[in-house]
Amino acid sequence: MSEIDSSHSETETSVVVADSSALIEESSHHSLNLKETGLLFFIMMIGNFFNYLFAVSMARMLGPEGYAVLMSLFSLFIVLAVPIGTIQTVTTKYIAEFFAKSEMFKIKKLVLKLLKNMLGMGVGLCLILMLASKLIANYLHIETIMPILILSTIFIPSFLTPVTRGALQGLQRFLGFGISGTGESMLRFVFSVALVSIVSTQLKVNVAILGIALSCVGSFIYTVLLLKPILSKKYDIDNKNNDIKFKDIYSYSYPVVVTLLCFTALTNIDLIMVKHFFSTVETGYYAGAEMIGKIVLYLPSTIVILMFPKVASLNTQNKDPRPILIKSLLIVTAVCLGITFCYFAFPEPIVLLLFGKQFISGIPLLWLFGVAMTFYSLVNILLMYQLSVHKFKFIVPLIFVAVLQVVLFQFLHSTIFHILYILLGSGFLLFLINMFLVFKQDKKSYA
Repeated sequence: MSEIDSSHSETETSVVVADSSALIEESSHHSLNLKETGLLFFIMMIGNFFNYLFAVSMARMLGPEGYAVLMSLFSLFIVLAVPIGTIQTVTTKYIAEFFAKSEMFKIKKLVLKLLKNMLGMGVGLCLILMLASKLIANYLHIETIMPILILSTIFIPSFLTPVTRGALQGLQRFLGFGISGTGESMLRFVFSVALVSIVSTQLKVNVAILGIALSCVGSFIYTVLLLKPILSKKYDIDNKNNDIKFKDIYSYSYPVVVTLLCFTALTNIDLIMVKHFFSTVETGYYAGAEMIGKIVLYLPSTIVILMFPKVASLNTQNKDPRPILIKSLLIVTAVCLGITFCYFAFPEPIVLLLFGKQFISGIPLLWLFGVAMTFYSLVNILLMYQLSVHKFKFIVPLIFVAVLQVVLFQFLHSTIFHILYILLGSGFLLFLINMFLVFKQDKKSYA
């Protein structure tokens, strides 16, 4: 798109502002629109379908041992990549606020600034991980450092995409947001399966990780194209109101990074511990059950995506966001309990369908994962709500439970069931704490 000329800049900016105001009027006065919820849910269901096609394909093509290596490294990536979730959350919140006030220049400025910063962070973390590859391989009992070196390259595109994806979420462009995530899942499946199918056994894990890296690059390119109309426009920058208080944004990022680090550790470090304490085959069984169990955590994530920018926007306008929270909790509870019931009633057909006979030993773990992930799904809603309305009293108990979980893993791991009981107990405790904090705080705020 060519650069607009200065004589038309103010006119086009006014049109953008008018359009954005209309969108705000439409979206902010409703809690969770049934149509957009259903559409985004459908799109993300397709993405989840390809995520599980990827998981099932890798499990069958790599076997329990190779799959254990792949998923333990993927869990490590998720824990180390907490800044990715942080920047997306921060970007979403502030762009939602700028959008509510029709401050389009601030949206452009924030996106460009964050892209520059995240590029440097991604390259830096990539180099650090490469230097530590030998130590990581030894801890996880992996024979070669090559999969870790390939994994490290994922951090570069993965640190850029959250900025553009967070911008789409903050602008409430949920269709583009959903397609970007689903497209990444589809590319991950296509690239990884194609590469694994054409190489020798020794290289299969390496090329599976390479497929993940390529999918991240594709997703970033797509989100940039969606934002090009905003990023390529000229806006009036003489107005002092266009200044962005980056100090406030960076200050807000601290509780976000702590929240996401703790939540990510709570829901992912168990697999790393299992890989360290138990055999590779046992880890493979556990990883298979966990992958199925986490459907309960990932499937309701649509509600979090929709809730967060709406609550932030309403909070900016001094309107009560509690109805959105209550509706979100009810929807997530219904979805999670329904899936968990299926795990309890039909565990064997589910495992056989998704992973095959090789993973049949993971069946006893399945319903426990369902219960545990139900609590974590509800905790996720409560944490994101508190972040969106600038309530941070949950930080201290969240850190305490995260540290307590790791300590318990270290001392209570006689069987894999002990790991799972600790995971479930941590989620239940956090749910009780955050329910108390959220409704006590909101009672004071909106009385």
